[in-house]
Amino acid sequence: MGVTIFIFNKGVCYMGVTMSYQGVNLPKPLLKEVDDVVKRGYRGYRSRAEFVADAIRRYLDEITKQEQAMVVSK
Repeated sequence: MGVTIFIFNKGVCYMGVTMSYQGVNLPKPLLKEVDDVVKRGYRGYRSRAEFVADAIRRYLDEITKQEQAMVVSK
């Protein structure tokens, strides 16, 4: 069974951007891994929301790089 986490609280300003919240369902084992990383203080993450936002941002950057590499190789 999954667990719903909320990424940001509505109206919170982070790095000059007003955030809205979005629920995401994650399997419990995956959520436990996220919590363990946050608890260890890896990369300074202070919350699930910070971890998830950074993970999504990094993955989107990787997708962009891969797409750009595909365009260059054509």
